[in-house]
Amino acid sequence: MSYLNVFRYTLREDCNVAAYDALAVEMYSLASSSAEYEFESIERVAESERSGVVLERFGSLEGAKRWARCPEHRAAMKRGRAEFYESYAGMGAVLDHEYSFDRATNTAQRSTFAD
Repeated sequence: MSYLNVFRYTLREDCNVAAYDALAVEMYSLASSSAEYEFESIERVAESERSGVVLERFGSLEGAKRWARCPEHRAAMKRGRAEFYESYAGMGAVLDHEYSFDRATNTAQRSTFAD
């Protein structure tokens, strides 16, 4: 089953946003370059210049756990606390279904995942 990590953040006033964005690109490249993490997608939704929500999708909870243990990712998290974040909070969930609608084709879809 797919796993979704939801990460809400607020950047510090003195955050170097260009450095933060560069590190985010580096982590995306690393996560997507190795099948062991089962990384599927990422979506970043800005709430303001300094806050937002990141949705990370993995193929499984196990893949997300491997990503959480990745040494480069752990170093990036430590750097984030030291240089970039005022605060953050996260949560994760195993997905049991998903759905979509496309107005152009008037198509609605729903998928339920089996164990």
